Amino acid sequence: MWLNGRSSTAPSGTKNSMPWMPSWRKSTNLPKTKNSVYFSAKRQYMETRLMIEAVLDIFIGADERDWDRCLRAFAPTVHLDYTSMAGGQPADLPAAAIVDAWKGFLPRFKATHHQLGNFTVSVKGEEAIVFFYGTATHYFPAGTGGNVWTVVGTYDAKLIQQDGRWKVSMLRLNLKYQDGNLALPELAGAAAS
Repeated sequence: MWLNGRSSTAPSGTKNSMPWMPSWRKSTNLPKTKNSVYFSAKRQYMETRLMIEAVLDIFIGADERDWDRCLRAFAPTVHLDYTSMAGGQPADLPAAAIVDAWKGFLPRFKATHHQLGNFTVSVKGEEAIVFFYGTATHYFPAGTGGNVWTVVGTYDAKLIQQDGRWKVSMLRLNLKYQDGNLALPELAGAAAS
């Protein structure tokens, strides 16, 4: 077998000398177990993916009106901070109260679409902070003033380990801007009444 123009098998009479391997790689003190570095990186990737999926479950659940999915992704009590958009003060709320409020608000719209990305994750023991970008598009055929209200910002989410799963215990919106028909929530609410 050839690798980079060199044979990958040890020359006869030598014991596993790997002449094709760069000298810096031969001298590293990696564990001798097979694939241990690979499995450690894979385990870290999978854990990070589970954290991101907990965040995604909240927003996908909201768009699909799958309230149980939202609720499962939250810790029992959540520090919620949407003050950059709505004013007021951050609050520690039962997850069920947050989901109930969304149940009363989001179905007013014909459709909602939350697009998330640019995730960064930092872990400290049993806690993790997930930073991400978010764009929330709300659609309602209003007739005048436009049919779309868009909210753009970044989010900070704190996650904790609970019952063998990562759960969101803090969610903060850092509003960048709103665009479109800013009266759409009221128009959609009036039509729903």
